[in-house]
Amino acid sequence: MSGPSCHVRACAPRGSGQEAVHGRTRRDGDRQGAYADALEEANQTIRDQNLTIATLRRELAEAYALALLVKEAAVGGLKAYRDEFKKAHPNSPVLAPSGQRYKSDGAIKVMGVLAYDQAFDRILRDARISDPTKYRD
Repeated sequence: MSGPSCHVRACAPRGSGQEAVHGRTRRDGDRQGAYADALEEANQTIRDQNLTIATLRRELAEAYALALLVKEAAVGGLKAYRDEFKKAHPNSPVLAPSGQRYKSDGAIKVMGVLAYDQAFDRILRDARISDPTKYRD
């Protein structure tokens, strides 16, 4: 092979925009600066997205907490309604023993509880929960 062996960048003609500086051409430096800018922009996008995700998670948690609180209030209201019903109608067929027992303590379920269990199970089955009894008291 004839002629001097040199790196193409180091031998670039003067004025071509590719003069070597510390083994790198000016054009390489521009390219590296562009890469650094793009990397910083990408990192800023990631930081912004992480903040958005954190905000959405917080808002979702607050929404779920409120929804749960509303459900707990509804249950509390229904229990108060039930208690008033029991006082006003102690001999109602809804309060008659059903012959079925709670698994947890063996107490007898009243007829109204059977209606509750059926509705509870139906709603969860409609939501594709295969065994709603795992979630009942």
